[in-house]
Amino acid sequence: FTDIEDLATGGNLPVDTLTPLVTKDLDEYWATALTGYRPVSAVIPYDVGPLSESRLPTCGDERPDPENFEDTIFYCEEGDFVAWDNQLLSTAAENYGDFAVATLIATSWSDAVHTRVKSKTKGKARTLEADCLTGSWVGSLVEQIREPELSLSPGDLDEAMQALLKYERSLDKKLSAFDRAGSFRKGFQDGAGACVK
Repeated sequence: FTDIEDLATGGNLPVDTLTPLVTKDLDEYWATALTGYRPVSAVIPYDVGPLSESRLPTCGDERPDPENFEDTIFYCEEGDFVAWDNQLLSTAAENYGDFAVATLIATSWSDAVHTRVKSKTKGKARTLEADCLTGSWVGSLVEQIREPELSLSPGDLDEAMQALLKYERSLDKKLSAFDRAGSFRKGFQDGAGACVK
């Protein structure tokens, strides 16, 4: 921890302070890691509740069903935006810590990267690719080879692992915790180049 105040908060930032730092840093990281990277066009936080349908982000021609938007975060390729349920991020921060929130955002950013590099992976392989790409971003925060918007606090890597394992992204239930942690570790240690073939 950097000081007594940092220790008192466990190194955790409030979600509304954290999210703009994370999204800015993700774009800055990917701009250094990928030639010709363009930033994600928008982030769209939303709340699900009565009469919320008209305020939910639409992806393509799909009419939003509030039930499908609860406790989720996603990247929309058609609109090039990342959207999330505010309640999901609040719950993740409360239960696991602020870096769980950062990891959830980073995995959706990895879907944007997947599109930008024209990766052909699908299903289980795509989930592992996203875990690896997320790990590469987290590794860049540790290496400090650039000037990131964030720094890690004690316990943040544990929070990242908890987020990856708690919030299942793949419909393929054959993925194990070892698969996902191993893919994250590969990106963390070897960088983004190790993630996409």
